[in-house]
Amino acid sequence: MEYDASDLLRTIGDPSRYRILRYLTESPRNVSEIVRAVGMQQSLVSHHLRILRERGLLEAVRNGAFVRYSLKNPEVNRIIILAEKFVGKEF
Repeated sequence: MEYDASDLLRTIGDPSRYRILRYLTESPRNVSEIVRAVGMQQSLVSHHLRILRERGLLEAVRNGAFVRYSLKNPEVNRIIILAEKFVGKEF
């Protein structure tokens, strides 16, 4: 599958995925932490995490019984900061 900048922006632009990415800018988290923070069902969070991993935005590291998710590339954080500055929100 070919993946370009517009695909990246569509992926990040989904409100649910954006909230997950925004939360993960703080530190790596497991699914339970993400579910509590973003207020979505676990199955829906897992669906979005899979998409974000497939698109190369997240990495998953198993730590015992938990899988911790983090931003794979710090440039994702920069994209979020720039988008929020563009619309007038402070990071």
